[in-house]
Amino acid sequence: MDAVSMARRIGQLAAEHPGDRVLWNVAATGDETSLTSAELDRRSTQIASALAERGVTQGDRVGIELHNSPHLVLSVLAAWKLGATPVPMRWDLPEWELGRLRETVAGTVHLTEEDIAWLDGTSEREVEQLPDVIAPSAYGVCSSGSTGLPKVILSNLPGVYDAAFSAPLAEE
Repeated sequence: MDAVSMARRIGQLAAEHPGDRVLWNVAATGDETSLTSAELDRRSTQIASALAERGVTQGDRVGIELHNSPHLVLSVLAAWKLGATPVPMRWDLPEWELGRLRETVAGTVHLTEEDIAWLDGTSEREVEQLPDVIAPSAYGVCSSGSTGLPKVILSNLPGVYDAAFSAPLAEE
């Protein structure tokens, strides 16, 4: 059986269950938002197209310094849709430490809270057909370990769908 890219799987779920709510978020303010599988697919594709314009291609890393939010999830999915490896980073580190970590991540793009308006602005983009590509690593994890020096630990698994790690869509 051929490997199914994360991007293709997101599209499959959007086609099979377009109206199903698949992402819920309750912000610290108490505001609640949710996205359907079709919205998740559309928005992550729009963000992926915008990231591609900023130079992100297959095999790159995307540093993601965002609070836990729909923006974080959409950014991870967008990176996968370009065959890039998403590397979530702690946004609340002191600037001197974030600077060292950004250098280590070596992302083509680093998304921060300052990019929220840019991310939101992509919602008016046309939805482009993107090539079906696979990220060489499903994700990266940042660590300073016992040495205190920042490093990125890349997953040895590519960015492909694996049913063993999936949960069924919730019934409403």
